[in-house]
Amino acid sequence: MAVRQISQTDSLEKLRTEFNGLAANDFGDIATLDSSIAATSIVGAMNETIALVSAAAGFFIVDESSTRQLIGSGQELQVRGTTNEVTVAVQATDTMVVGLPADVNISSSLTVGSSGISSSGNIATTGSAAVKTNTIDDVSGGTININAAIITSGDATLGSINVSGNTISSNNSNTITINDNVSTNTNKLTVNGTEFGGTSGDINTLAGETTFGSSIRLAPNKLIIFEGATDDAFETAITVTDPTADRVITLPDAGGDFMLTGGVGQVGNTNIADNTITSAKFNNAVSLVLYNSSGVALKTLFGAGA
Repeated sequence: MAVRQISQTDSLEKLRTEFNGLAANDFGDIATLDSSIAATSIVGAMNETIALVSAAAGFFIVDESSTRQLIGSGQELQVRGTTNEVTVAVQATDTMVVGLPADVNISSSLTVGSSGISSSGNIATTGSAAVKTNTIDDVSGGTININAAIITSGDATLGSINVSGNTISSNNSNTITINDNVSTNTNKLTVNGTEFGGTSGDINTLAGETTFGSSIRLAPNKLIIFEGATDDAFETAITVTDPTADRVITLPDAGGDFMLTGGVGQVGNTNIADNTITSAKFNNAVSLVLYNSSGVALKTLFGAGA
């Protein structure tokens, strides 16, 4: 099949000669076209031929954009995976297996149906991760069950609770409420600078005893209350008169009972040291002086007056 060209300076005879040669030699005589081909043009005949060939020894593949590709006899269909997204393996003799790699990276978004995501291992994210269980604007309608660890190298938000580094806070309040008992495996808990537990903490409870490693300061008008041996409606409370200066009360190195104003029968002979009662302790003290025959005072006796 020769290349046929008509120049601007060629004659009509040249055009006629080349056109007849094109029809007779290049296109061929339409009368000789196989009767199974119904088309009367070259393009139509080629389309019919492709359809016949594909039906007999080939097939088309079509994607979601309606792009079609004919796979003819002797040609190969290659299905390739994408790194960290999908894997494809051809197995003997006529099987192709499409699956996911051990580590899957989703570059955009992942939508999961009602069956959810099941994982027996860790779910890890190095960036922001949003999990929604209902519509795109409603996160209150579903439940997420996680039976493994969730590891994130960045900040995390659970409702109004934020976790950043080793700090837990609320984004809508200055209080985090825990409705259950709190147990910690560490030996020390610090609250506003006060250490609970530890070997040298401010407050340490061990073997039923509570040890305070620093001073105890009560807020104004607060009491120290003792229940006594019986848990009933009666208690003993200790308070102080409003001090006008710093005071220190020292308990002596002795055992016994406190002596209180208004107490009866609390002072005994053992409470009074020898040679400590003077005349100044008597109400309206009077004295009795004993003299010898020479008029020398031998002894003075003191007693309470009227």
